[in-house]
Amino acid sequence: MELAHEKGSYVPFEVPSERFSKAVEGLYELGVDGFNVTVPYKERMLEHLDALSHEARTIGAVNTVVRLVGGGYLGHNTDAQGFMAALDFGFGGAAIGGSRILVVGAGGAARAVTYGLIRQRPGLLVIANRTLERARMLKEAASALGPTIIEAHPLDVLLEPEFVGRFDWIVQTASAEMGGGRLDIRFPMNPPRPVRAVDLVYHPPLTPFLKAAKRAGASIQNGLPMLLFQGLLAFWLFFGKKVEKNHRLLLEALEKRVR
Repeated sequence: MELAHEKGSYVPFEVPSERFSKAVEGLYELGVDGFNVTVPYKERMLEHLDALSHEARTIGAVNTVVRLVGGGYLGHNTDAQGFMAALDFGFGGAAIGGSRILVVGAGGAARAVTYGLIRQRPGLLVIANRTLERARMLKEAASALGPTIIEAHPLDVLLEPEFVGRFDWIVQTASAEMGGGRLDIRFPMNPPRPVRAVDLVYHPPLTPFLKAAKRAGASIQNGLPMLLFQGLLAFWLFFGKKVEKNHRLLLEALEKRVR
């Protein structure tokens, strides 16, 4: 807000799962102008809104909430656009169309990532998740978005280097690695094609997943660029204006804040 010369306060609140609904009601009673929602509440937030944007409704998850002029609250999802902007920023516009993509996870973040990717028409998109039924549910929802071939698999396929080596892009969306936990994945040491690996986790900046990908020769990116770009979109929704600053300088400032 300082960079955009806007007045206001933006503060984090840690909310226990059993008090989530009451926390949202409290924000509404206070009449806050807007707020963001992060894991694991992006899907639960749908139940507490008066209206949804097209993207939020299609993705089935909300990360940005804005008070309406006439009263009530509108839910948005800036994750899909933020994720795609981060890929463009980090990988110089590398092609998605016709590529083979592996998405790990099937929660709200995976829904947004899948939505953004499908619109670029990849040739194959595979969803791997610990709970196969959730992967199948996301496959069904994503199948309506475009002609891409979509598959759902259990998480243990990640232990097969030949399977992992099929992909041009691997995107880790699960929150299991938050705080440095380990995701079991075996990359081929001589991948048949250049691989780009993205982890939506940004703390720690180099997760075990990204370390393994880097050892295998993949180009890597953590979740900080996505955090930046989805935040810039949310800022526009809150204030109706863009932050006209160099994105690389903004990212450097953000890196210092999350250390």
